[in-house]
Formats: sequence, structure tokens, C-alpha cells
Amino acid sequence: MYTCAGARRLEFIAAGVSYARYHNDGTCVPAMKTRLDCVPCFLDQALRAARTAGASPELQREVLRAATQHIAAVDWDATPIDLGLPVHRIAREMTGVADPYAEAKRESNEAVLKLYPALRDEVKAADDSLRLAVALS
Repeated sequence: MYTCAGARRLEFIAAGVSYARYHNDGTCVPAMKTRLDCVPCFLDQALRAARTAGASPELQREVLRAATQHIAAVDWDATPIDLGLPVHRIAREMTGVADPYAEAKRESNEAVLKLYPALRDEVKAADDSLRLAVALS
């Protein structure tokens, strides 16, 4: 059981939820707990970022070493985002590429912008346009 502002007690049972995060407005939301299964994923993210940034195999190895050292040194009770963001920062800093995924993002945005006029018309014509807009998002 966790107590949120206003003495409201909540029990978080969902898988991966270990504690609550409190917002400035006093509301309480569950926060995920880092699990052992997250560790290989963090390393995979570091490797993919380094490769996408065009790093040499030697630099990829160094990025993985640095990411491994970071993961080994931090508190694993932190949330996955608290552990994962520094792993991405390590890859960015070591490769010198601020956003390894910039090109993929640009291509994705271009593709969806081509679809936008048809999707907009579909949403406007829908019986429940909000529901369809959310589904399409």
C-alpha cells in the first residue's frame, strides 16, 4: 500500500509497478521497477544507438563497456527511464552524434505527412472522430 496526497491509499498490483511517483499537483501514479530483464535491453539500446550513429566496431565496444559500467554502478531500484536515459547519453556523447535516430525520425515524419490529408478527411467523416483520431495516433 502507498499513501498519496490527501491520505488516499493505493495498492499497485500491476506487474513491474514497485512504488509511486508523485506529481506537483499531489496526484500519484505508479512507476515501473527495473527488472533483471531490463539490463540486456539497456545494452541492446546502447549498441543500436552506436551502430545507428555509424560508430566503428571498436567504438561500439567502448560504448557497451561504458554502458555496462554505468548499469553496474547505479541503483537498480530506479525506474527503467532513470537507468535508460544515461545509457543513451553515453552512446550520444561517445559517438559525437546528438541524435542517432534523426534520419529515421525525418523519414517517418515525411511518410505520415503524405498520409495526413486522407487521414484528416477520414477523421472528419467518422461518427466518433475523437475515437478514430486517438486510434490513428
